Amino acid sequence: SVHVLEALTRAGIAVEYHYTDVSPHFLKQAERAFAAYPCMRYGILDIERAPEPQGFAPGTFDAVIATNVLHATSDVVGALRR
Repeated sequence: SVHVLEALTRAGIAVEYHYTDVSPHFLKQAERAFAAYPCMRYGILDIERAPEPQGFAPGTFDAVIATNVLHATSDVVGALRR
C-alpha cells in the first residue's frame, strides 16, 4: 500500500483509499503506518463473505488491490467474484 500511496501522492492524484483486513490487529498497525495519509479509511472485510452486508456496496470502488488476500481463502474463484 505504501508504494501505491506514494505514487498517487507524487502524481497529485486525490483518492479515498480503503485499507481492509479481516483482523482488527492489522488495521491498527495500518493506521499507525499510514497516519501521514489523510485519504485513508480502515475497515474489516472478510472476503470469504459477501461484501455488501459488511458495508461495501458494489460498483463503488474504481480499483481493488488484493495483496496477501486471495491465497488465504478456501475458494479463490468465489473470492474473486466477490
